[in-house]
Amino acid sequence: APGGAAPGGAAVARLHSAGREHLRQMGRVIAFDCLIFNWDRLPCVWGNNGNPGNVMFNKQDNLGCIDSCCMHIGVDLPNNPAQKFADRLEALVFAVATHPSEPQPDFQKVQTLLRDGIPSLYDGLMYDINDDGVIEVQTGFLEMVRIIAESMTLAKLESVERDLFNYMMHSEDHGHVEFQQFGFQCIIPQFGNMVADAFRKGLAAAAEASAEDAQARVESDRLAMRVLTMMLPSSHHHHGVPGKLKRQHSQHSVMMIDDEEVSVAQSEVDVGAKYSGLMEGLPASGSLAREDSFEISAYQVSNRHRQ
Repeated sequence: APGGAAPGGAAVARLHSAGREHLRQMGRVIAFDCLIFNWDRLPCVWGNNGNPGNVMFNKQDNLGCIDSCCMHIGVDLPNNPAQKFADRLEALVFAVATHPSEPQPDFQKVQTLLRDGIPSLYDGLMYDINDDGVIEVQTGFLEMVRIIAESMTLAKLESVERDLFNYMMHSEDHGHVEFQQFGFQCIIPQFGNMVADAFRKGLAAAAEASAEDAQARVESDRLAMRVLTMMLPSSHHHHGVPGKLKRQHSQHSVMMIDDEEVSVAQSEVDVGAKYSGLMEGLPASGSLAREDSFEISAYQVSNRHRQ
């Protein structure tokens, strides 16, 4: 649906539900094309501009694909390009899975293709799907990645290859065996399994990173919600100054507030001015004068002030 204007004169698309679904379908196709190593459709992990002629829509307005050629890479070639491609995919899946709401450069290539087209081949739509559209493509990609990761094994891929071969050999055109076998040298189940493994590894690494990040946030919150230690010496008198805490000695006194380490071993620490009212049980403002030693430990920061 037409929206505003984007830099370069292209309109910004306001994505309706059908448009969003189309973009998610494109993302699913990209993941499938990774499995069969078909670079001749939508740009992403391949270093070309794509071929939008191989992306079509049927009368029901659903995306369809033609020329879905399987062009697997040999798994025993010099310099191991198959493994390099798998590593590339693993990194991409990890990036999308850990940052699903951030457009990734590989998928912004689809945005450029749809907006600007390809010189002498495709005029483009002159609409910019913007970051929202790129994220929809990534969402569809991740959906298909999960399906492939869960369902595709080496045994499954070998079974598909056998079934396809038997189907072709028993087709009506029995007189052209070479034609019926043509292209099977490009179907390498081991390569497809490397792609599926890369998907699995990327998802697993993302899940692990998310779990570690969640645990880190929990630990950070625990630190941020309490004063770990705050000790004042007993042998000196501290004259209270609003918003200031003066001391003559240096000790191991440290407190954590909102992930910031604040040492009260400094000659002057502006505690009251910055954190006034944040700590339950401590003076909200004004002066602090004590001659006897005391320890303040594990004071909870109120949720209201944290928010």
